[in-house]
Amino acid sequence: MKQYLYSVLLGLSLIACNEPMNGDRPFLTNLDTTDTLKGIDANNDGIRDDIEKWIDDNFKKMGEGKYESMRQLARALQNHMVSDEKLKKNAEKIALDYDFGINCILKNFPTEDENSNNYWLNLTREMKAYIFNTKKRYRTLKVVSQALSGKLLKSSSPNESCEYNNDKEKFLNPKIPGVRKSKTKDGLPLYIIKISED
Repeated sequence: MKQYLYSVLLGLSLIACNEPMNGDRPFLTNLDTTDTLKGIDANNDGIRDDIEKWIDDNFKKMGEGKYESMRQLARALQNHMVSDEKLKKNAEKIALDYDFGINCILKNFPTEDENSNNYWLNLTREMKAYIFNTKKRYRTLKVVSQALSGKLLKSSSPNESCEYNNDKEKFLNPKIPGVRKSKTKDGLPLYIIKISED
């Protein structure tokens, strides 16, 4: 199984974070810029409302795999939005959740677009630019990277990383300490990485 330094993987995909590369998709214009880490998540599904609307508007019609993989990555990135103490204590779980999200994107989206651009990388950069859109939110990336400095984490396979694996019945069940299986209000599977309260 491949191994990656989380900080390197996250760093590579954050290059040009402030300049989303959106192709034909419209930019998200109503970004949540509230002075909170989490922002507004009225339906409490783990995805900030402005990001959820952007995903719904741009990916829902693309089919279940693409739509759900974008939601999975959004939830993984939203896991960064906790206090520094919780980030440091749960850095490996947050990194693992992020790894699952990236690999699910890799499974469901093409590696390159028609111009041979790195499609999945541009897609994840765009989402990160939207999610880490304030100084306070962007700072959480540094805290996690510092907490993981020098550590190697095992990477999941794209075929084993999606919360929803496209056959509508069989759900993957990653055996990861601190991960709990649940469902969204629509009945779709959701893996929740428990952020320690201590």
